Amino acid sequence: MFFYLLTFLLLLLVEMLLLSTVILWHHSLGWIVLSLIILKISKSEKLKVVATNVIVIFSMVLLLEASFVVHNKLQGGKDSKEEGGYLEPWQTVEKIGYQFHVPNSAVKIKRSYGDEVIYDVTYNFDQNGLRVTSNDNKARNNNDILFFGCSFAFGEGLNDSDTFPFQLIEKTKNTYDGHNFAFHGYGAHQMLALLEDKKFVNKVVDKAKVKYVFYEMIPDHIKRVAGHHISMIWGISSPRYEIQNDEAVYTGSFKDYYEKNPKSRTRKFLIKYVHDLGRSRSYFINYLVGKAQLNSKLKGFKMSVDEKDSELLVKIVEKSSKIVEKDYGAKFYTIIWDDTDEQEVNYIKTRFDQIGVKYFLVSEIIKDIKDTKKYFMEHDGHPKGLTNEVVADFVFREALSK
Repeated sequence: MFFYLLTFLLLLLVEMLLLSTVILWHHSLGWIVLSLIILKISKSEKLKVVATNVIVIFSMVLLLEASFVVHNKLQGGKDSKEEGGYLEPWQTVEKIGYQFHVPNSAVKIKRSYGDEVIYDVTYNFDQNGLRVTSNDNKARNNNDILFFGCSFAFGEGLNDSDTFPFQLIEKTKNTYDGHNFAFHGYGAHQMLALLEDKKFVNKVVDKAKVKYVFYEMIPDHIKRVAGHHISMIWGISSPRYEIQNDEAVYTGSFKDYYEKNPKSRTRKFLIKYVHDLGRSRSYFINYLVGKAQLNSKLKGFKMSVDEKDSELLVKIVEKSSKIVEKDYGAKFYTIIWDDTDEQEVNYIKTRFDQIGVKYFLVSEIIKDIKDTKKYFMEHDGHPKGLTNEVVADFVFREALSK
């Protein structure tokens, strides 16, 4: 009987630490219902004792969670929620990892924080399945500008006209065609995979017409190229690179890597669940995490980056810039959102200076970038349209007009 109770208690602990509050409620109710059935039909007194204890334990869990839901509401806590979004699934694409590829489509999405609407926007995709960069969705046979990056470059939470690529193309008075290869969760590794593979990029553009390539980098890309986000939707199928002979070399996906390396599978398991612990949506665990400052403590478990990870990003960007210059004869620029993670950004800047990768710092473009309410969406963290307009204006003057 002790063994069974211990098993249930361990299962309870795992559920509280790793599951969302919704799943926790469902699982707890499931165990209570199962235990009630056992009490009804079982003839074993020991099993009935176990069932009774399970009912008591999980009833206490539900009561505890409910009390912290009430506590959260009384403290003014709010929940984020999304409506709409991608109805078509993101496709798994060889080497790139994943991609949303539904040509001439539109995705409506609304995100709220409590009763406050953070954004209510539409993402329009062109004939190639890329986020549109102009009100004219047809190619005008102009020279091309390519854009790479994550949700910052894609324009998460923004209508088409507020994204950086759209703003920059508009400032050229549509004398360039823009092609936005950025997407949610991407990093420098998707950019390099796209440039190396070429099949998709060369279907979209005439390489002789590519004149500029812009990559928007946030410090979190260091974690992404190093595989610290493997537990997230974008992580496991993403391209994995290693530094070999002083250059970034594609070695397959992170999924391939973890399936072939038993020790790495263990690391993946640990990172996944330590990461999930730090992001638990249980109200009770969130309360404990906040009180114990576990989020900052968990960063030490390979959720923070080191110099080796930063160097990998440098090598990926360096190789990307060389491909752009050699194969397309175009100019390559990195736009660095350096308002966070100063130590990692300083390393990247120093190395870019050493190897000759051109970059712009957002902190130098927008002097008061630390004014987050002015330049970033509250309860979200992505740049506002105003922010992208200022950056686009600077980039147009400093890169395209010279």
